[in-house]
Amino acid sequence: MLKELHGHTDTIHSMSFSADGTLLVSGGLDNCVRVWDMGQALKTSTNSSSSGTVVSAELKASYQTKNATVHYVQFSSYNLVSAAGAYTVLD
Repeated sequence: MLKELHGHTDTIHSMSFSADGTLLVSGGLDNCVRVWDMGQALKTSTNSSSSGTVVSAELKASYQTKNATVHYVQFSSYNLVSAAGAYTVLD
């Protein structure tokens, strides 16, 4: 293990690297797709968010769904990200 990335608040279901290996995208049970800059991965800095949680400096973007668990993320050959999830019905 080279680096522990902080940002997701629950289980990660899927991860994918870009073709050149500089970006990582992840998604999971926290209803969020996150984009990480792996060029920063060997640096040891972390930041605290306004809520006080620790967030890795490598985290470059975060996209929240309304209520869909993210089950699949994948980079295309054109460096676009596809994501798929399942909507959870709350009773």
